[in-house]
Amino acid sequence: MERVCSIPREDFCGTSKSGPAVMAKEMLILIGLQMGASMKLLSEIIGISPSALSRRHDAARRKLRDNANTSKLASEIIRHYRSGE
Repeated sequence: MERVCSIPREDFCGTSKSGPAVMAKEMLILIGLQMGASMKLLSEIIGISPSALSRRHDAARRKLRDNANTSKLASEIIRHYRSGE
């Protein structure tokens, strides 16, 4: 996440609400759930409530469906994760 989104972990696993931090959080939620992480674990890692996590997941899915750049970002993050980088 840090490398692909060019944002420090403290920003997307904390209270930052900047555009890049929100996008990184949404990608972490979307991809984390796709890879089998639980909502409880992700909410603890990111520092948000499970209900906020659910809302961010819904928002990420809409962005993924409606925005080709978001889809490319998600694919790049998954590629980096699988390659172990």
